[in-house]
Amino acid sequence: MIDTSGLKDNGKTTLHDTTAAEYLYPRTLFGVPTIAGGEPNKDHMTLSDLASLLIDAKRDVIRLSGQELLGRDYKPFAWKNTKGEVVRVGLSTVPMGLKHWIERDGKKKFWADQQAWIKESNIDVLGVLTTFRTRTKNKHKREMLIVFPQDEGVADAPSGLELKLYTGIESNQDLGAVQKDIPGIEGRRARAWEQTEKQATRKQIAPAIQAIIEAS
Repeated sequence: MIDTSGLKDNGKTTLHDTTAAEYLYPRTLFGVPTIAGGEPNKDHMTLSDLASLLIDAKRDVIRLSGQELLGRDYKPFAWKNTKGEVVRVGLSTVPMGLKHWIERDGKKKFWADQQAWIKESNIDVLGVLTTFRTRTKNKHKREMLIVFPQDEGVADAPSGLELKLYTGIESNQDLGAVQKDIPGIEGRRARAWEQTEKQATRKQIAPAIQAIIEAS
């Protein structure tokens, strides 16, 4: 229900999804209009209303800490470059915009959480993929943030894998990555983008990053 946005015809919903929903929904507490004795079921709701409730619950992450946001929908990957070296990448999908997140936590805490998660997860590259609706016009947006491990101090100009990832992402038209500035990113081994291609999710971004790494 959540991954298909309420069984919408958006390219994600399959016949298995609709068949499963048609079978399971009438067998849940929400799908029964009446209870024993013919009394109305106060918990009954339509499939559409149930989907909206579940989606809203998924997006309600305001109480989660920065590291909890990174860990709630996280997938690790390991790919080899042309030298046979393993590059460990973690991709976190977060239902909150970067601006909102930084305003909430402050830029110092925000960036500290990125580095702490990189260290805890033992990865070489962290990708933060945001998907959210704007607070004023309710427009759907996606962003991407790539972060590399970094000690204190200002980072040098991007080079090596860092530069290849940045240029590879920006040249991939399927991702629609337009570089953007966010608070605190100056002098960091990190780059942020707004995605003009809203359909580019982790399923498309992971293979794109994999191809860049394996060619590096």
